[in-house]
Amino acid sequence: MLNIRQAQKEDLEKYLYWANDPLVREWSYNPNAIRLSDHTAWFERKLQDPDCHLYVFQKEQGECIGQVRIEIEPDHEAVIGISIDASFRGQGHGVQMLEQAVVDFRQAHPKVRINAYLKTQNKSSQVLFEKANFSLEAEILYKNANSYHYVRD
Repeated sequence: MLNIRQAQKEDLEKYLYWANDPLVREWSYNPNAIRLSDHTAWFERKLQDPDCHLYVFQKEQGECIGQVRIEIEPDHEAVIGISIDASFRGQGHGVQMLEQAVVDFRQAHPKVRINAYLKTQNKSSQVLFEKANFSLEAEILYKNANSYHYVRD
């Protein structure tokens, strides 16, 4: 069982480490490495934003294994993203992380639709989101990349 908690300012470096992981950058819509100064400003803003839910997942021993972000957009729908520490990938944690994050988010926002945007080549994330009960809505161009749009109502 994984423990879920809200991100805290002490998680800044962990988030940066996960964000700059080569595989995360490859599948991101912005492949460039993130500078500490940019990340610090972004992270501090997001921690204060009531429309942004930053979740950290830990094993029972306290080891941080990854994060899920769910952010409500101006159109009143949410966008979800996930990253798992490289040393914990392929161990089946992703589905549980998505499920726990959605359950927590739904307590505060029961009617908000959650969207996921995945590059069409990112097969492992497609499988993950389908296992977590997200439905493929359409193939679209998202941030100038061919993408699949998944939803969870």
